Amino acid sequence: MNRAKKLFITGAMLAAITATSLTAFAAVPGDSPAEILANLTGKSTTEIQDQRSSEHKSFGKMAQEAGVGDAFNAAMSDRHKEHLAQKVADGTLTQEQAETMQQRHQMGANGSGMGMHNGMGNKHGMGCRGNSDTAGTCGPTDCPKA
Repeated sequence: MNRAKKLFITGAMLAAITATSLTAFAAVPGDSPAEILANLTGKSTTEIQDQRSSEHKSFGKMAQEAGVGDAFNAAMSDRHKEHLAQKVADGTLTQEQAETMQQRHQMGANGSGMGMHNGMGNKHGMGCRGNSDTAGTCGPTDCPKA
């Protein structure tokens, strides 16, 4: 086989691998938090996203306020379980890794959809050293490692 033909075949294989990999990250309809919340509330995804942007609230907080917090959390948990099951089926994760990740996900969910720190980071919005006087003033290199 000549060099040009080898390069062409290699390029075609790389293109196929890239295209296949990208489809793994494509969003499935009804899979995003905005789509889940829209389905539960009867609003459009655009309305949910606009509301989130204007009110600066998490999807979990919006779900709670709309009275669908439990259903939203259950749907998000199911979404996470399905994602992990797919990763196990693909061979990207072992079953043990998936179970560990699911346990961490369950521990992080506190019913508000904001995770274990209420969406405020590990210093609860108090700056990099837990002091409200330094809130917002610390750069990435100023904060001590946890």
